[in-house]
Amino acid sequence: MPQGKRIHTFSDKIVRMTYEQFMKLENAPVQRNHRNRAKEKKHQDKLRCLKEYHRVVFAVKLTENAYDPTSGIEYPAGTIFLVDGHTRREYWNEYAEEYPAELIVHMKEVTSIEEVRDAYYSHDAGDNVEKNSD
Repeated sequence: MPQGKRIHTFSDKIVRMTYEQFMKLENAPVQRNHRNRAKEKKHQDKLRCLKEYHRVVFAVKLTENAYDPTSGIEYPAGTIFLVDGHTRREYWNEYAEEYPAELIVHMKEVTSIEEVRDAYYSHDAGDNVEKNSD
């Protein structure tokens, strides 16, 4: 271990989920328009050939009831939100000739809608997008 660095352990887990279970997950409450994104040529080209790594997605599970002040919805404990994989899910549901029978879901437990949003933005940050200069 490099000098002066700490090791951090996380309490997340890996869950296997059927395609049918995956389709029932809640969208993140801040999800951008995945329906339009799934129609875009660049996403269709990327997803047209199903690859093993396409089936790895991220989700969070509420451990207690949580109120979303933006929508006014109270979500019960146990609600699972997809935080990465919305466009793939839409593409598989609407456009794909094949979809994975099973997905690998990297799941983290959270206590609030703010944590759901934070998890979503950790995957969907505008500054994470590759630019021409990269």
